[in-house]
Amino acid sequence: MAGGAADALPSPGVEGHGGGARDGRRDGRRDGREGGPAVTLPKTQGAPHTATSTSGPDGARHRPDELLDLIIVGGGPVGLLAGLLAHEAGLRFRILERDPEPRPHSRAIGIHPPALRLFARLGFAEDFAGSGTQIRRGRGFAGPGAPLGSLDFGLLPPPWNFILTLPQWRTEALFEERLHARAPGALFRGITVTELIEASGGASVRVTAVGPGGASRTLTSRYVLACDGKRSVLREDAGIGWRGGPYPSRYLMGDFPVGDSPGHGAPGAVRDHPAAGEPEGSRGHPEATGASPPADPDPLGEDAAIYLHPRGLVESFPLVSGIRRWVVQEEEAPPTPGDLSSLVAVVADRCGVTLDSRTCRMFSAFGVERYLADRFWKGRLVLAGDAAHVVSPIGGQGMNLGWLNADEAVTALARVLRGETSPQEALGTFERRARRRAREVIRRAEQNMFMGNRRRLPRLRNQVFRLVLRTPLRKVLARRFSMHGL
Repeated sequence: MAGGAADALPSPGVEGHGGGARDGRRDGRRDGREGGPAVTLPKTQGAPHTATSTSGPDGARHRPDELLDLIIVGGGPVGLLAGLLAHEAGLRFRILERDPEPRPHSRAIGIHPPALRLFARLGFAEDFAGSGTQIRRGRGFAGPGAPLGSLDFGLLPPPWNFILTLPQWRTEALFEERLHARAPGALFRGITVTELIEASGGASVRVTAVGPGGASRTLTSRYVLACDGKRSVLREDAGIGWRGGPYPSRYLMGDFPVGDSPGHGAPGAVRDHPAAGEPEGSRGHPEATGASPPADPDPLGEDAAIYLHPRGLVESFPLVSGIRRWVVQEEEAPPTPGDLSSLVAVVADRCGVTLDSRTCRMFSAFGVERYLADRFWKGRLVLAGDAAHVVSPIGGQGMNLGWLNADEAVTALARVLRGETSPQEALGTFERRARRRAREVIRRAEQNMFMGNRRRLPRLRNQVFRLVLRTPLRKVLARRFSMHGL
């Protein structure tokens, strides 16, 4: 783990803090942590790496009380990658993450070619590619035994002519390993940021961080990158508008072992893991007793599959270790979410595939939403990831969007901090590009959802897909599904 102990947080660059006390008290009550005096933060349980000072990109040891270039609030996949990007840019930075330990759930799984190119620039794309499943073909069906055609991602520019699937917990672990190797002590876990105020005539910003026991400390930085999720406290406190809402569609999702994979035939409880799309409830399934019957090898192999059934969309993706994820659109928005048995029944009906509920590794029922911040930049606060935009997980592009826009943000901040340009020029350009990219990804995600809408002339839709998958237009479709052109 790359997390630093909470007592190793950098000392404040300035003593105390002024203003904003109301926000700090409010967040303390919400988190069950009352604000305390500026004392040494207690050690975060389970965080073994302690660093009273940290190495900069040049290998030098930096004093813990110096002015930072960047504080990244949130240590999920976007915040962790932003830290690696900040290191590459030569910035002095810290990552403050609220959770004391990484979350062990799969959630987002898709890593698209533009993100792999970004990873290659940072020197670890091959490690990621070797840790997941490389999807080189997608297959379309109108229903059981009714193929529409296939989509070859090999038509895309090499070497990243595939979509990689990797559970989110593994993605985050790989980021943490590289962060600890390159910038040891930069990540701090179990830390809640309660307020942010500009200081020194607007030349810097003070961030108040609260540890598990309620003790607080104020850090000073030139800029703050908010990667603290769709309920971003920093975005809210900055008064940045947040527009959007839920879609009517609802989905069920489950991970199942297939064929003779190591997990098949072994009974076990479904884990209570949150899932993509901010699920309204990931619910465990009672532990099964007795072994499940043998299963046939997975007929889909390492291909992705999409079923454009008249009663709704089904998507399926291979994961590592012989696991396959199934995502189904519920036929109608029910008053209560469907359960595991509903998922199994829908897959059997629409796909002709029999799943064994006793072997399910993860199940979730969730709704989908779209949100977009009115601004991605205000003063010394920059938004990235779900703090800036939330898109439907159908199509698997939300996490990748966060990475691409975080790259734009860190690049812009580095130029400003090096004195190469003004904040208005660099961050204004970042905001325009990032918002344009976010709107396009939202549009593509909506098309992915509505493509499976049972009220949208399913026979005509399927005929169009059958035609496209048999013409040169399939290359255009491959580029669209793999986030090219953003």
